[in-house]
Amino acid sequence: MGSVFRYSGLTTKVRAMRGRLLTKEEYKIMSNMSSVAEVINMLKERKSYMDIFEGKDPEYIHRGELEKLMLCSKYIDFEKLYRFANSSQRPYLKLYFIKYEIDIIKKAIVHLDNPNQREFYNDFDKIVGKYPDIDIAKVCNASNMDELIEAVKGSIFFNTIQMVRNCENAKAFDYEVALDLFFFTYVWKKRKKFFKGDDLENVSKIYGTESDILNIMWIHRTKEYYKLKKEQIYSMVIPVYYKLKKEQIRQLVEVEGEDAFWGVVESSYYGKLLKKEEFNSANIGKIFDEYLRRCYHKLFKINPYSLSALTAYLRDKEAEIKKIVTVAESIRYGYSSEDILKRLR
Repeated sequence: MGSVFRYSGLTTKVRAMRGRLLTKEEYKIMSNMSSVAEVINMLKERKSYMDIFEGKDPEYIHRGELEKLMLCSKYIDFEKLYRFANSSQRPYLKLYFIKYEIDIIKKAIVHLDNPNQREFYNDFDKIVGKYPDIDIAKVCNASNMDELIEAVKGSIFFNTIQMVRNCENAKAFDYEVALDLFFFTYVWKKRKKFFKGDDLENVSKIYGTESDILNIMWIHRTKEYYKLKKEQIYSMVIPVYYKLKKEQIRQLVEVEGEDAFWGVVESSYYGKLLKKEEFNSANIGKIFDEYLRRCYHKLFKINPYSLSALTAYLRDKEAEIKKIVTVAESIRYGYSSEDILKRLR
């Protein structure tokens, strides 16, 4: 009863916001539109998007601008939930927001080699308000890695980025992996400080599951695509062992061949997720993304009066943004309605 009392208001708020997410039928309608402007005009009628399109002419919104506005919508929804949350729920949202900050830093690093793309995050500091631990304007306006490192100085990300900077021939990919490793390690270490009881159990399930799945996916990709040495693969493993134990991680790294790798996965807690014929580099990411989505919804269904309500909604919002951008881009390139719907699936 305690969790029902603590989360009844927030769960009600989440359900109201969830009711504004696009339906399958609305995606079908969008897929039959002949222009991006039509899609935007439809979104302008939705309560969850009307504010971000206010005063903007749909005919002149290009792909980058649309993506930026969609991300703004994500941050606005986050802010609504944060304002509504109580003092025991806000620490979880603050931890969750770290992922958004990392996404911004990753984009800024990629854009160091493409100055014309830096304007993508103009005014983001005004949108995300007081939540970031970094100076977003300075990060996004950095013209080289030294300036970016200076921009994150004093933040929780500084040591990680500085460490990669000191490595010879560090690439954007190296920074991305290091930041992801930092995120999951940081959350895993901090969870017991901020949470207890049911909240601690939910946070452990959410981030433990995601860490395990990412480890399987990354190990597979590094072996299949990048042909990295074992020592390099071990350096990319998230040091969080939830249902996937250390010995199973070791086996995944050490085994040779696809069949042997599959044998280890099949014997693990996550073996029930995949059929052997589905386990390939072309679609493994999509399969795991779908599994995570179902996992978050299952947690929400089992215990709707918990932190899982926040995770399930924020993940669905992020998925909706990706789908809207996919629809718009597909229309721009002349895909048929049938092809667009296939891409969404």
